[in-house]
Amino acid sequence: MAANRQVLALTEDLTCSICLSLFVEPVRLDCDHNFCKSCIQKCWENQSEVVSCPECRAVFPQKCYKSARVLANLCEKTRQLDLKLDREAVGSHCEEHDEKLKLFCEDDLSLICVICRDSPAHSEHSFLPVGDAVKKYKELTGTLEQHISKQFAKIHQYLQDKETCLIEELRMQREEDFQLMETNLAVIDEELKPLEEDISNLQAVIDQQDNIIFLKEMKRLPERCLGNEGEEGSDVDDADDEDDDENDDDDDDESEESGSEGSGSGSEEHDEDTVGFNVLTLGEFRGPLLYAIWKEMKEIISPVPVPLTLDPNTAHPQLILSDNLTSMKLGDMEVPLLNNLERFDEYPCVLGSEGFTLGKHYWEVEVGDIPDWLIGVATESANRKGEINPFPENGYWTLSLTNGDEYETDEILKLSVKPRTIGVYLDHEGGQLSFYNADDMSHLFTYTDTSTEKLFPYFALIDIDKNAKPLKLRHLVV
Repeated sequence: MAANRQVLALTEDLTCSICLSLFVEPVRLDCDHNFCKSCIQKCWENQSEVVSCPECRAVFPQKCYKSARVLANLCEKTRQLDLKLDREAVGSHCEEHDEKLKLFCEDDLSLICVICRDSPAHSEHSFLPVGDAVKKYKELTGTLEQHISKQFAKIHQYLQDKETCLIEELRMQREEDFQLMETNLAVIDEELKPLEEDISNLQAVIDQQDNIIFLKEMKRLPERCLGNEGEEGSDVDDADDEDDDENDDDDDDESEESGSEGSGSGSEEHDEDTVGFNVLTLGEFRGPLLYAIWKEMKEIISPVPVPLTLDPNTAHPQLILSDNLTSMKLGDMEVPLLNNLERFDEYPCVLGSEGFTLGKHYWEVEVGDIPDWLIGVATESANRKGEINPFPENGYWTLSLTNGDEYETDEILKLSVKPRTIGVYLDHEGGQLSFYNADDMSHLFTYTDTSTEKLFPYFALIDIDKNAKPLKLRHLVV
């Protein structure tokens, strides 16, 4: 490690500021700055007789420099030492040019050497020195970590608040039920007091030793102990008590009638006071609790899946749209329609009825086993007439499937699992369009581009079996 740091420090002093590599045939200018001979010649080739130093901007009346032999020898020794150390570090050199990987291509997200930088494969690409790239992407990774943590923190906080709320509701429900139980027990205690007195009276009669008194008390037993002067008691009456019996019968009728009414009223009152405790099963807290919470969580989900519909004014005449404008399939022939400016007239394409100029949006499309389709977004000004090349430079950002197994964006995708539902995420201000396998939410591809125009969801069916199932827009059902 110490040797590597020393070589790195030495290399920085022996690096050409133009090509960022060790000097090759170094030359010295009158201002004492050094450059590769080929680098300074290339820099001066478009200048007139009066030239300047690329580093300090000193002006010279003519193109003049001196060979720096000592510097060349130092560079060669450093190059050999650097090569020896680098070969010990696997993967530090370009396999094609055997040059050190000093640059990071931001377009291809790959390490390259200075020779690769000038190749056609990296034409017009953006590059960063390896150190700057590491710093930048570490910062990016940190930002993404914060974003992920923030999103999950929102969910965690929501679930924690909901848990606290439900536990508090359960506690209050429990206290209310306990209070009801205490009230019912008090009512029962009050009803038991006269029953205990009746039992005591009944026991006194049973314990009576005098047979005559016992039999006389039997007649009054219903009245004294049970509060019910039934007709059965009249069979035991003595002849001497006929008048009393008649009076008693009249009283019995009135008592029986009023008693019947009183009994019903008492029963209703008892039912109201002593409510059944089946409420303790607490179905509110024992049902599909997680599903209920999930349905409520849509309030904190962003973006919520957009309930898209298709725009019939843009639909190609061969497309058949459903009545609710949420599905499409190819017809046997083109239907005669007004060829308005919005309508696609060459390929069976259609746009969504809603466009987006701001915000983040997500929608899902059921493709099932359809072998050929295109899904993505299109700018409002993108060409809809004649032949369409659905590429970003033409205002189309798409994911396509052809022949049932060839997935393509602006590059060929190799997918191990065939998606049956495609998720599309659009961040207009962030310049991002991402595609997902909505069956398991695995990422498929992301475009990073910007557009100031309104962007519309875009769908197309190309050369498929007319009997194939329709392509459908999925709406979230909660």
